[in-house]
Amino acid sequence: MKTTKRDKKEEKFRAAIRYYPVALRWKVVQQIKAELLTEQQACEKYEITVILIRKWRKQYYKRKIQPLLTTQPMSRKLSQTEEIKALKAKLAALQKQNEQLQVETYAHKTMVDIAEKELNIAIRKKSGPKQSLK
Repeated sequence: MKTTKRDKKEEKFRAAIRYYPVALRWKVVQQIKAELLTEQQACEKYEITVILIRKWRKQYYKRKIQPLLTTQPMSRKLSQTEEIKALKAKLAALQKQNEQLQVETYAHKTMVDIAEKELNIAIRKKSGPKQSLK
């Protein structure tokens, strides 16, 4: 079945009357305001028109819609046991990372010591006042 110009116009009209939640509008405007997205990128990402974005920006800048956002949905709180499990997992990961960094530091220091002794290269910076050249 062929799509005619009239079908395309009707499709655009239906898309134009689609409802967008206030939270989505606010999110789009904030991302554009923070320069995380351009208007064109927001159009592609959220499948909306530039005209609609500009309309939302005007509304927000005039503070017509912002009062509607005062009620934020409550985030799901973790139970104490879930929180403890998450913290223990994070602690284990950090301890493993710490051990790895200690091994790397030891290897680096050993490499510098060997290079200084065998190749007679001064790698470490000498502490104290700078010596003047005469």
